[in-house]
Amino acid sequence: MLSGALEQPILDADSMLVRNGKIERIGRGSELVGEAPDVVVDAQGSTVAPGLIDSHVHPVFGDWAPRQVQLHWIDSMMNGGVTSMISAGEVHPPGCSRDILGLKALAVTAQRAFDNFRPGGVKIHAGAPVLEQGMMEKDFKELAEAGVKWLGEVGLAGLQHRRRQRLLKQGVIAREAFDTADAGVKTWQARLDAAQRRLDELLAGTRRDQIQAQEALVAQFDTSLVAIEIDLDKSVLKAPFAGKVAKRLVDTGMVVNAGQSLVRLVEATQPEVHVGLPPHVAANVIPGSRQSVRIGQTTRQAQVARILPELDTATRTVLTVLTLSAPGNHPSVKLFAGVLVCPAPAGYRLDVAAPDHGLCRQLAA
Repeated sequence: MLSGALEQPILDADSMLVRNGKIERIGRGSELVGEAPDVVVDAQGSTVAPGLIDSHVHPVFGDWAPRQVQLHWIDSMMNGGVTSMISAGEVHPPGCSRDILGLKALAVTAQRAFDNFRPGGVKIHAGAPVLEQGMMEKDFKELAEAGVKWLGEVGLAGLQHRRRQRLLKQGVIAREAFDTADAGVKTWQARLDAAQRRLDELLAGTRRDQIQAQEALVAQFDTSLVAIEIDLDKSVLKAPFAGKVAKRLVDTGMVVNAGQSLVRLVEATQPEVHVGLPPHVAANVIPGSRQSVRIGQTTRQAQVARILPELDTATRTVLTVLTLSAPGNHPSVKLFAGVLVCPAPAGYRLDVAAPDHGLCRQLAA
């Protein structure tokens, strides 16, 4: 199955689901299993591709081309892979009128006819009047209100202009003839640009009304965004530090009071162990050295981060901070930690409680 897109020309699919004449889904047969289809068509390994679009045709009435005296030409193009056509003007009916009223009537008739009739299943965007001198703004307004959205043979004058440029370079036509044609192209191009701008405004609504409607819509969205931001600000709990929820202290539906704890957070930073060492022991500890730290029944490796120079008068110890580096789950609060200092002075053991750091630590030295 071909997609028609250069980025992914071949689809990973072998089936399509069609409902009410429109392709609803494309994929593998097993993915499209649902309600039983009314009809199953076995393409027997055929290639399925998007239809081609012919952007320059001149339809008349139905599947008939009077200029070529040919019937079923649209059906023949459908057999060649064309499933959509865009009219460049319905200019071939016998005795085609070039007055403004007849031109508008033909464009509306073509638009209505091919909107209700698809020869061979081909979709035709018809109703494309070719610009004629004398058309006014009210004519384009009438066409737009009637549903006509196309202009025929746009770009034909430019094509003829480029052809005359080549002929001038080859010396086939005189410079005067080229200048005359060039002036005509510029005049018609200016008229076409003005007509197209006006047609776009009529199809989309007047410019002033469109801008005012868009501004009102933007203001409405801004108001909605402000309200959403206020609601979010009131609904989001903000922690004083980054961490993980260690325990939820309330359940859904419970009524809480102001200042009541909702969760217990464990800070998501590299954990530290704070240990009070006797001064003579701390003197042998070098910042940056690695020590063994016992937490509960687990021994971890840690690095001495810093040694505070102050002496704790209550415990007669020096606070030493070690950073845990061993992998594994980090310890939570209220665990005993012991540090083994090497070399270890003999004959000294001290238990220190440090509630201000949130840990109870045991010193073994």
